[in-house]
Amino acid sequence: MQHSGQLSLEYLILLAAALFAFAVLLPLLNQTYEAALFGLDCASAKSFASSLKHSVAGMSVQADGASKILEASPVGEWQLSSLGSQLAIEVQGPGGASKTFHVAFPGQLTFPKTALSGPAKLRLSKNKGKILLENYKP
Repeated sequence: MQHSGQLSLEYLILLAAALFAFAVLLPLLNQTYEAALFGLDCASAKSFASSLKHSVAGMSVQADGASKILEASPVGEWQLSSLGSQLAIEVQGPGGASKTFHVAFPGQLTFPKTALSGPAKLRLSKNKGKILLENYKP
């Protein structure tokens, strides 16, 4: 009878050790997951910035009234703001981390400060020689 009691105690000790290891590893896995999502979001923002720059260059040779729809897919939150001939895309990450991408344009770009926190469509249009970037709502 003493053997089965000792065996149960050994299983309980193994179970406690496994639960302790899981409790220690869980926060590390969560931090790794958040860092990976932030990295993917930064890559997506950089790709969007490149696409936007290419589209603005193409739009500059088109006539007034031309427009193009661009899609942004932030995982977290992006802050877009216009700085004269530049657009700043700030990617917000976990723990207050952020990274900013600046896109320089040959002409003036008009865009109100906007926060994106999910998939969004933006319309790039040319009006009276100025290129406008605005939220697109069909």
